[in-house]
Amino acid sequence: MQSLKEELLDLLEKDKEFRYAVAGLIGYKEVLERIASLEERVVSLEEGQQKILERIVSLEERVISLEEGQQELRKEQQELRRVVNVIAHRFGIISESAFREGMRAVLEEELGVAEVGRFILGDEEGSVYGQVR
Repeated sequence: MQSLKEELLDLLEKDKEFRYAVAGLIGYKEVLERIASLEERVVSLEEGQQKILERIVSLEERVISLEEGQQELRKEQQELRRVVNVIAHRFGIISESAFREGMRAVLEEELGVAEVGRFILGDEEGSVYGQVR
């Protein structure tokens, strides 16, 4: 039995045709083809993953930009609120309803961005009068 094994190993080592014949019989070519196919699929998956990562980075940049814009809008809204409060205070309580109706026409009807109503706000931070009341 040992001599048959040695003879087979010797043939595999020295006889190229025999080696290819044995490889074909045991399905070596198919295994290599499947490995090559798997390598192609892995490369394709890596390329797809790279595209996804690029899109994630792009989305992160857009989110940051939107957050910055949102912060700017908040600042502008606070400034507008302060200006409106100053104007409303200067018109006084007698003309408050007329001012409110004018603001309603601008904000609700023209811009469609807000609902105008009567609110009583205090100046707890002192941003309107310069001092806390």
